[in-house]
Amino acid sequence: MLGWKGTTLYLALTGCPGTECHGRLTQRMAYRVDENGAVAPVDSVPKDLEHPPGSIARALGERVYTRVSNLTDSIKVVTDDGGPWLVRFVLDRNGELVPVRQAAP
Repeated sequence: MLGWKGTTLYLALTGCPGTECHGRLTQRMAYRVDENGAVAPVDSVPKDLEHPPGSIARALGERVYTRVSNLTDSIKVVTDDGGPWLVRFVLDRNGELVPVRQAAP
């Protein structure tokens, strides 16, 4: 997770297509996620992003609790302190990052 600009989240995925991962083999894809969950790839990100706290614990003065965790094919998010981690984005078969629509309770 790179940071926030207003209500837009910027994140990047970095990795390699095979088992070797170094130098020119490393690929990086950046995305923006708007407040409605729409995901779009971006060529660059704003330089003045607000950065998230670096720990799971709530930071002093933190207004919005958001933590992000990545797996090999998905991104999980928790928005309630002590709440469940929910898969919010997955890589589809084309390698595109797509939002996961959560079922209504």
